[in-house]
Amino acid sequence: MTVWSSLGLGLVTSFLWLALIEAIKRGNRELRRHRPVRRLWNLQEESQLTIVISDAGLSDKSEYTGLVYPSETRAAGEIETFLIRTYPKLTVQLHLSSNVSNELLSKDLVVIGGPIYNSIAKDLLTRSPSLANFDGYRLLLSNGNWSQEATIDSNGEVTTDVGLVYITQNPWNPQKRIFLFAGSRAFGTLAASRIMTVIDTIPTGRTLKKTELRRALNKSNFPVAFAVVADVRNQDVLNVRIDQTSITIPSNY
Repeated sequence: MTVWSSLGLGLVTSFLWLALIEAIKRGNRELRRHRPVRRLWNLQEESQLTIVISDAGLSDKSEYTGLVYPSETRAAGEIETFLIRTYPKLTVQLHLSSNVSNELLSKDLVVIGGPIYNSIAKDLLTRSPSLANFDGYRLLLSNGNWSQEATIDSNGEVTTDVGLVYITQNPWNPQKRIFLFAGSRAFGTLAASRIMTVIDTIPTGRTLKKTELRRALNKSNFPVAFAVVADVRNQDVLNVRIDQTSITIPSNY
């Protein structure tokens, strides 16, 4: 083997080692970023999960507009992609709220949309601890002590929206969990899902410090509800943030 050949082989070997080390470092960084996410969702690796979306686009054509119903389906797509990446062995199914069997209800559930058009969300809010509810388009928390709804300008455009994140035991199977993402309007639903699926906005111990939300989320099956607020621009949500005053847990905690 010539000197040049040996030099070339050495360079190739060095490059491969550097690439391998960088891949390991990148994998470790992603693992650290996703560890609090997995703790937050607390799902089993090889379990089944059902995503339930509302029937607004079918039952009420006035709701099927560029500013309403697609935001909820977009939330469903983002949640599915996120969970499959976070839990590679998780099986995810997507169903309309009018087409969910008792068997599917016994799985871990992600329910998208409020009680007006999502029958499962409506049923859930009556079966679970009364931490949250909707009065029309107004979100109510803390037994009526906190309430807010979307802001709509003079042109009828939503400028800010309010979303609900409600995490609780599955009333159809207490061994499983339910994640409800609902909004005053559909943008609020999208904002609620983003707070749980976008790494930079996901609540963690570092960002929450010693808040009630952190205490509640550390309990794997403990019910907790809180509101998120987001600005609405160009059919998307921006500056999604948790309203710390809205955090609601059972009074006997």
